[in-house]
Amino acid sequence: MFRHRRNNGLAGIVMLNGVVLMAFGSTLPWGRFEVGGTNKETLPYGGSHEFGFDQTITSDGSLSDFGPTILVISGVVALCALALFATRIRGLGALWRVISLVSLVPVALVVGSLWSVFDDDPGTEMEGTDSALVRAFGLAMRTNAVSSSIEPGLFLITIGCGVAVVGSLIPAFRSKEVIHPEDRQAPKHGDFLAPEGSRSP
Repeated sequence: MFRHRRNNGLAGIVMLNGVVLMAFGSTLPWGRFEVGGTNKETLPYGGSHEFGFDQTITSDGSLSDFGPTILVISGVVALCALALFATRIRGLGALWRVISLVSLVPVALVVGSLWSVFDDDPGTEMEGTDSALVRAFGLAMRTNAVSSSIEPGLFLITIGCGVAVVGSLIPAFRSKEVIHPEDRQAPKHGDFLAPEGSRSP
C-alpha cells in the first residue's frame, strides 16, 4: 500500500537559495562612482564614493536606506519557503507562493531603478534630487567626467530575487509514501490511500 503526498520541497529549496543571495547582497555595495580630473575637488568624498544599500538611489533620485527592508523581505520569503516544506494541503501551498511573490515586488522595483542609474544618460534622473551627493554625481555624469561601476551587491540582489521568483513558481510534485501493513493507519485529511501499482487520479 502507498499514500500520495504533495511535495513542495524543490520550490522551498530554490526559494531559500534566493533568500541567501539577497541577504548577502544587501551587505555589499551596489555601485561605485569616481570623478576624474579637477572636477573631483568640488564633489563630496573627494569625487569617489561606493554606494551601499543604506544609500539606495530611488526612482526620484533621493537616498533611502533599503538594506533593512531587503532583510525583512528575505525573512518573509524564507518563512514561506519553510512553510512549503510542511504543506500537504491542496491550495495552501499556492498561498505561500503568492505571499512570496508579492513580497518580492518592492525588491524588483528597486533593483530595476538601480540598474537604470547606469544607463547612458542617467544625469537627468539624478540632477533634480534633494540629495547633494546624488546631485553632484548626476551633474558630473552629464559631462562624462565620471566613471561608474556595478558592484557585487547589485548582481547578487538581482540574481537572488530572480531565483526566489522562480522558486515561488515551481509547482508541487506528488510523492508516494509506502505504508507497511503493520504501520497502516486511517488516512489523514488530504491523503489518498491506494493499493500498490494503481495510478493516482
